[in-house]
Amino acid sequence: AVKNWSNLLILAGCMHRIPELNSYALFKPVWHKDFLYVKKFLAIGWPISAQTTAELSALFVTMLFIGWINTDSLVAAQITQQVTILFIVPIFALSQASGILVSQDVGAGRYHDLRRINKICLGLILIIVGIAGLMMFFHPTLLASIYMQIGQSQNSKALALVKALFVVAAISLIFDALRNLW
Repeated sequence: AVKNWSNLLILAGCMHRIPELNSYALFKPVWHKDFLYVKKFLAIGWPISAQTTAELSALFVTMLFIGWINTDSLVAAQITQQVTILFIVPIFALSQASGILVSQDVGAGRYHDLRRINKICLGLILIIVGIAGLMMFFHPTLLASIYMQIGQSQNSKALALVKALFVVAAISLIFDALRNLW
């Protein structure tokens, strides 16, 4: 929380002090005519907030239930989740960059470039998904070794579960990537 509040204050300070941003009047009070934009932001933002809240809540409840099974299952689920996130973050970044490029081209009336942006982004995402899938299928021990000591006998059950969960994660990563893109 301290880091996030510090980031907010530093960012707000920078935005206030950078002369190039003064033309945007970022710190000008919002008047009643600007509530139309507030309404638009809320209309666009609430589904994203609901989706993110539902995903994080489902992840929390899932991990809670898995923890009730046994600690090896929880360890395996956490390792699989952490490795999957390593691949989801660049996919999400590419999908966000694609959205920015699409909005810039639509705003400039360059509709002919939209298909090319989509193909390039989809191609890059498929490369990441392909690398992730190959790594999860053929090198699960290497990926698991980022988060656990492989040679210890007490980790053998968790490692076996991680290998099985990586197969599921590799397949679900395809659908997650497509969801993030579109």
